[in-house]
Amino acid sequence: MPEGGWPEAFGVVTACDPDGEPAPGAVNAGATEDLRARLVAEGWAFFPVTGGSADFAHAEPGFGIVAGREEILALGREYRQVAVFWIEGDALTLCPCDEGVPVELGSFLDRVVAKAGEGRGWRDGGEECRLLNIDF
Repeated sequence: MPEGGWPEAFGVVTACDPDGEPAPGAVNAGATEDLRARLVAEGWAFFPVTGGSADFAHAEPGFGIVAGREEILALGREYRQVAVFWIEGDALTLCPCDEGVPVELGSFLDRVVAKAGEGRGWRDGGEECRLLNIDF
C-alpha cells in the first residue's frame, strides 16, 4: 500500500483507451506519462495503480489520486475516460464520467492484489498494486 497506508478517500484515473476505444500501446503509454507528469507538476498526492478485469486479460495503468470526487471526475473527463473509480473507506464505486449513475462494487480491499506470485496487497518499494474491477 502507499506509504502511510491507504488514504481514507481517493480516486483511480487512467489515461488509457480514450472514449472507451482501444488505443495502441505507445499511445496509451504516452497518455499515462502525460497524466503522471501533470500530477507531479500540479503537486497532487498520487500512487501507481493498475486496474483490470478479474483475469487481467484487460488491464490499464493509472493512478490513485488523493482528491475530491468531483476533481477525480473532472480528470477522467479531461482524459476522455468512460468512468473512474472512487474509493471511500473500503467502499469501491465505479463513477461514469458522463451523467450516468454510479455503481457500488463492494469492498475495495477485496480487490487489491499484488503482481502474480508476490502475495496480496501493496509491496515495499512503491511497486504497483492491482485493483480488480468488474467489466461494465
